[in-house]
Amino acid sequence: MPLGLDDIILVVASASPLLWLKRRDLFSSSVPRRTLTASGGVSSPQTPVRRSQTTPCILLPGIKSDRTRGIKNGAEETLVSSSVVEKYSKEIIHEYPCVPHRRVHYARHNRTSATELLTCSSEEIAATLNRYSVAEVCRLHEAIELEGDWEAALTITEGAKSGGHFAYLIKRNLESVVRTLLATGHIKMAVDYCVKYAQEVLLSDDVLVSLFDVCRNSEKESLDLYRSVQPFKSEWTPVVYACCLTVAARFKWQEALVVYHDYTKRGRQLQQSRMARLLSQVAERGGVILRPREVHVGGTLAPPVTKPLKFLYHILVPLVADRQPEKLEQFYRTMMADEPESAVDVLLRCLHTNNGRQLALHWLRESTQASTSDVPSLPCSDDVVAVANALYSKKPTTMNLNSLLNVLAHQNPASLPSHVGDRLYQQLCDATMADTDAYVLARTVSNRPGHWQIAARFMSAMVARKQFHALPLLSSYVAHQGRWALAAKAMAVCLSNRGPFTSNNLQLCVQSSVYAGRWRSALFWMERAHTGGVKLEAGVYNDALAAASRSPWVSALRAITAMHEAEGVPSSDAILDVLESVGAQGQVEKALHVVCATGNVFWTP
Repeated sequence: MPLGLDDIILVVASASPLLWLKRRDLFSSSVPRRTLTASGGVSSPQTPVRRSQTTPCILLPGIKSDRTRGIKNGAEETLVSSSVVEKYSKEIIHEYPCVPHRRVHYARHNRTSATELLTCSSEEIAATLNRYSVAEVCRLHEAIELEGDWEAALTITEGAKSGGHFAYLIKRNLESVVRTLLATGHIKMAVDYCVKYAQEVLLSDDVLVSLFDVCRNSEKESLDLYRSVQPFKSEWTPVVYACCLTVAARFKWQEALVVYHDYTKRGRQLQQSRMARLLSQVAERGGVILRPREVHVGGTLAPPVTKPLKFLYHILVPLVADRQPEKLEQFYRTMMADEPESAVDVLLRCLHTNNGRQLALHWLRESTQASTSDVPSLPCSDDVVAVANALYSKKPTTMNLNSLLNVLAHQNPASLPSHVGDRLYQQLCDATMADTDAYVLARTVSNRPGHWQIAARFMSAMVARKQFHALPLLSSYVAHQGRWALAAKAMAVCLSNRGPFTSNNLQLCVQSSVYAGRWRSALFWMERAHTGGVKLEAGVYNDALAAASRSPWVSALRAITAMHEAEGVPSSDAILDVLESVGAQGQVEKALHVVCATGNVFWTP
């Protein structure tokens, strides 16, 4: 940038005193400076000495005061302007003048910002990506993740791979793209991206858990993801083992046993290596045993011991009970040796097999004898519900309650005694659960058809607990079995207690009220939907107008007006039913006036 006039003046002003002092060094051909003394105008004999001690340079770091304030003879005094010398000899005169109102502008490189890659194609990215550093591309991926621009993320990755720029396909960038795809709802693309591009690196535990969770209902995607992490088996953490074991147990049970044996073998190797290090440390330190986190390996602290995999036998033992019942007792003994506290959780999952019920009765007998000296009264092995209730009473947790509901849902509805529902209601009321737990339990009940009695008890317990988020799912479940009155009552309670005011919930409430014969309730909830700005489907409006045709003419016409304000479009048959109903009550003129006011009526002969 060119200098301004003020800059030039400031530079000249700051350099002029020094140039004046050094004018003899700058202009060697000029007339020597002559100094006058008090005794006469003769040159001082110390002048050549002073000149020989100076450095011939146009600009110097500074001037020492002892060279300018005079010579040994204090009587001599130069006739040069001493005020200038005294002023600038106190401080250092720098090579470059200090200009406070100017900033240093670094030379910029002749290239665009990394954000320009967002508008480039994969071919252009492959040709220009090497102009940017890895840090710039990482920051670009972070910005893409915040904006949710999944298309740009895929384009950059494709360009980096096609151009051979593998230095940019690091773990951090790959995980950012996967999170972007998951956040935008592209589940299949996220799995395909991981399989295609994450071939040289194992992603983090949280990313893998999210991927396995979103594709848990797809066998192909789950197995593809499982195979993509197989090359990194030596780097698997307990979280990765849990994900792979769950997928294999569901879709490929032979692989689940292989994963289990690999996990136990690796655990024994780690235990042996830790024991060897501990023994060697004890031998070196003369019997002093350090804590596990203080064991030194090669002069440094050893890494903390990884925690064992939780819920391992919750998956494995039921799998063995289904696939290899002859090995069930062997795995049961291993579980009792490693995790005896998981006995109730695991046995509740094995009650669907005869061997599982026998092991459950054996455990109940031993646990009861250990707590009391009396002979325990155990249920019959054929009574699965009684055995499940006995096990649940030993450890009443939410997870075991889910297993108990699963056992009840697999029974014949006609064979369940009446006291089972009363006991289930009490168990649900006494359990400690959050809203998410209640929804999971409701989903367990609704997965099996025919058990509307259990669903009714469940809904009563949820109303007593004031956990209304589980009611819409159960109401839809009982409505599909023809229990419209039960569904209408549950949905009315749910919506009246600030339940989810969504279109699906309101439509279910209106339809169940119509089919249950509650005409006024159906019209009331339709008006509530319009008040909340929720538009219903045409079929729901037809059902509501069918209810209006059986209601007083005031309610029927108010329903048509509310429907018009919400821009609802019913069928012509529903409008004709309302006209006939109101006409039968002697209010044809008012009905025609209301219908014509909507502006959506086309008369045909």
